[in-house]
Amino acid sequence: MKVLQRSDMQITSLEKCGKGRYKVILDGASAPSFMLYVSELKELSLSEGTELAVEKLDYMFKEVLVKRGLKRAAHLLEKKDYTEREIRSKLREGLYPDVSVDIIINRLASYGFINDISYAVRYAECYIDKKSAGRISEDLKRKGIDRDIIKGALEKIKAEHAGTDGYYDESDKIKKLLEKRHYEPETADRKEKEKLRAFLLRRGFCFSDIKKFV
Repeated sequence: MKVLQRSDMQITSLEKCGKGRYKVILDGASAPSFMLYVSELKELSLSEGTELAVEKLDYMFKEVLVKRGLKRAAHLLEKKDYTEREIRSKLREGLYPDVSVDIIINRLASYGFINDISYAVRYAECYIDKKSAGRISEDLKRKGIDRDIIKGALEKIKAEHAGTDGYYDESDKIKKLLEKRHYEPETADRKEKEKLRAFLLRRGFCFSDIKKFV
């Protein structure tokens, strides 16, 4: 499938964006802008006024930008895990066209570099002792994780952290967090209690549960 449905696209301007990079602006309201480096402009023989056939746009969007975008994504993923939506956002910030982004995401998924299911499970496992299940769910939603994936991840982690009776109780988490902060209910003053309540509320615990202990 072709990227664009016309063959008379023209580069109307090249806007310099930092050292060695240019924003390529094409004619037509629906034409996507994208970023190219000086070396890429030279390799592709592009300048202001250059007319571009669909085949050349396809090559740029599906080969040149995909190759560079994969390197960019790999660099990001070396430092930390990202969800699919987060990687999409990073690439769009770099002015990668949607057709390039889709190809990059599919490649990364096929390589196993991004996987929202495993990301959700790892995130839940990491924070299950520090935050409520509700807060973890909200965090994952903001990261673009599908609701069903979140539900499955939390069910898995809750089962692993359930008590001997098979029941997952967040009250135990509240008690453990208070113990780590050396909370002594008999000696704590009002200011300390308010501070601890705010601390637990930020982690998503229900106020009614918090009131049982603070």
